[in-house]
Amino acid sequence: IRDYTQSRQPRRERVDLHALLHNSLTMLDWDLQRHGVQLQLDLRTLADTPAQVVGDGVMLQQVLVNLLRNAIDAMTSTPPGERQLGIHSRIEDERQIEIAIADTGCGIGEEGASHLFMPFYSTKPTGMGIGLNICRSLIELHQGRLWFTPNAGRGCTFHVALPLAQGDEA
Repeated sequence: IRDYTQSRQPRRERVDLHALLHNSLTMLDWDLQRHGVQLQLDLRTLADTPAQVVGDGVMLQQVLVNLLRNAIDAMTSTPPGERQLGIHSRIEDERQIEIAIADTGCGIGEEGASHLFMPFYSTKPTGMGIGLNICRSLIELHQGRLWFTPNAGRGCTFHVALPLAQGDEA
C-alpha cells in the first residue's frame, strides 16, 4: 500500500501488463461481485512477444484500477443482468500493446466527451474530475496513449496503448 500511494520518481523496469491487469482485477473482485458485473477477458499475445512494457508498475496499476473502477461505476444504472465488462488486449506489429476496457454503462455524451480528460471535469455527481486527467498523464509519461470510443450499443471503451519492451530495454 505504501508503494501504491507514495510520491516518488517513476521506476523503469519490465512490467508484464497482463499480470498487472490480473492483479488489478483481483483488487476489484469484491466490487465486481457486489455489482453483479460479468467479466469477459480476451488477452492476446504473439508467440514470441510477451505483454511486457517498460515503466513503473505501480503507476500503471493505478491507471488500470481507475479505469476498471470507472467502468464498474458507469454500470450502476444498467440492469444487473446486462452489466458486462470486457477487457481485451492485442499486440500490434510487435511494437505496441493495446488494452481495451469496455463497459455496458451509461456512456458519455458529446459534451462530456469534449471535456472528459480536462482537470476538475467529472460526469459523476460526487467526482473530483482528476482521475482521467492523471491517468492520461501517467500513460503519456510511459510514451503511450489513452483515449475512449463510444460503443455501438451501450457504454464506452477506454483504450490504453503502450510501447512494448524491446530487447534488453530497462
